[in-house]
Amino acid sequence: MFSLDIKTDVAVLLENLSGIEKRKIPWATKKALDATALQVVAAEREEMQRVFQNPRDWTLNSITYRPATYDNGSGRFAARPAIVDFKDADRANSAGYYLRPQVFGGGRRHTPFESRLIRAGQLRSSEYLVPTRFADRDAAGDLNPGQITKILSDLSTIDEARKYPGARNRGVRSLEGCHLDRSGRVRPGIYKRRGAAARVPVFIITRQPHYRAIYDFVGVAHRTMREEFAANFRRELRIAVAESKNRKKPMRSPT
Repeated sequence: MFSLDIKTDVAVLLENLSGIEKRKIPWATKKALDATALQVVAAEREEMQRVFQNPRDWTLNSITYRPATYDNGSGRFAARPAIVDFKDADRANSAGYYLRPQVFGGGRRHTPFESRLIRAGQLRSSEYLVPTRFADRDAAGDLNPGQITKILSDLSTIDEARKYPGARNRGVRSLEGCHLDRSGRVRPGIYKRRGAAARVPVFIITRQPHYRAIYDFVGVAHRTMREEFAANFRRELRIAVAESKNRKKPMRSPT
């Protein structure tokens, strides 16, 4: 989450403002904060396209903002600043959740897929999955949700797919099913059968992967605020003062 709070920047302007301009500061500040927040959102999307390879529209559109609020009566410039953040940032399937290691570096959290396997007892809480070249991917390079669902089914983590006593797998599905191998004969992971004998690794079990920070989310926001807020504030203050003066002009008497 990045909060655009520029109260101290506005305070230094008070000495050179007229009375009407000072009265309009809360409204002009709120409008300038909102305009700057929108520019931060656009700058964050540009940065994503620069540092990530073919980011999906869902990821690019995950950046959002909450407008600033102001309280003119209390004399405060902004009761709450504008906030730039990811949509549903704390949810496990949000962009803010899975991009956190790219923003701050360090270890990543478990994916919903991994968490499902942990709850089912198939994966330990200290273990993570890394896809291999045999994992199915879509045109954008993301893991195929259909294969994820099939793995969950084959490992009996989906209630409807649990095998009942005496059930028998039939046809191609039994020859291409996935299973978890911890036998020690191969590297621990999830393997997919190919025919009656051959099998290939789809996911390898590893320790927590660690990442280097490559997406300067906070830096982009700070830089955009420094470059854009002052101009936005001056513009919004001019507009607010002009509108106030126009409302105070006496109406012409009819001739």
